[in-house]
Amino acid sequence: MNKFFTIVISIALLSFFGYFYLYPSYTEWQDDRTKLEEVQNKLATRNEYFEGLKELDEKLGSYEVGLGKIESAIPNHFSAPKLYNYLQQKGAQGGMIVQEISSVK
Repeated sequence: MNKFFTIVISIALLSFFGYFYLYPSYTEWQDDRTKLEEVQNKLATRNEYFEGLKELDEKLGSYEVGLGKIESAIPNHFSAPKLYNYLQQKGAQGGMIVQEISSVK
């Protein structure tokens, strides 16, 4: 009979220990695992984004001649007089005269 009570008390103490000590640690571990999965998903998404940017950079590398022409035509800083002067020069090269430029606000 004494062994029976010892076993029952041991099982009760182990259950008490498991519920109040191990279960909170287990739920904390599950929360950490969920956070880790979220961070891994974000990292994978960023890696895919940067891979896409690398592909776009490679594609743009094949259009360097055309992009160079566009960059030379567009001024670095916008200035209406410079744009007007540029349009007059290009028009004169093509045999055209720029008479009026208007902007809509």
